[in-house]
Amino acid sequence: MSDPVDSTPQVTNGAPVDSSQRQDRSLKPARDSRGRLLPGHTANPGGAPRDVGKVRLEIKRHAGDALKVLLDLMMHSEDERIRLAAARDLLDRAVGKPSQTVEVPQAQTTVGKLLLTLAAQAEGKIDNGSDEGSEDDVIDGETQRGDQ
Repeated sequence: MSDPVDSTPQVTNGAPVDSSQRQDRSLKPARDSRGRLLPGHTANPGGAPRDVGKVRLEIKRHAGDALKVLLDLMMHSEDERIRLAAARDLLDRAVGKPSQTVEVPQAQTTVGKLLLTLAAQAEGKIDNGSDEGSEDDVIDGETQRGDQ
């Protein structure tokens, strides 16, 4: 009996692939020397599994029952943790999860100062960072504090 991988036809020019090829992860699409896909080749020759649509349809059929269970748990559970979790799940689906604010610290320098520093380094007017702990830079003969 031959090995199923060896008997599997090779994929060429993005032709349809049967399910036995889709499961064989050793088949790699043709790529150029920089790792880019060659024209006519795809990284997903089999496409999305056909079962996904069936599963989604079955889940949608039971969505009403799931909602009833969540409502029942929220209203009648003796455990407040379960009531809270059910209420949170209902709100997340109905209203959406609350947005989160992320604060990003801004740099203490401007683009202009950065360009002047780079130009001064290129001309040899300031040291190229041999004393990394220093926050002072010398530009055009003036000492500039890094925290200004």
